[in-house]
Amino acid sequence: MAPLKPPVGSPKLIVVPFNMLPAEQKGASSDIVEKERAEILKITKLSNDDLVQEENRSLLELLEKLGGDLMINAFACNFRVGSNVNTDVVC
Repeated sequence: MAPLKPPVGSPKLIVVPFNMLPAEQKGASSDIVEKERAEILKITKLSNDDLVQEENRSLLELLEKLGGDLMINAFACNFRVGSNVNTDVVC
């Protein structure tokens, strides 16, 4: 599972979700996975009323595919020190 790209303005943050997206489960290319992530971001910016509009049908179908297990935010975070991923984990 590839880490999410860091948010704009935060090149040091690394977020890795534990639950695979539908495209990842199908073994899709990284380009398709990134497109699916972009679609999910669109969903988060819509109201419920907007989401059920006909022009957003594909987004609603994607939301249904995500299911309840992806609605629970299970992820790991790490950061970069310079250009290297942090490896100093304190337990």
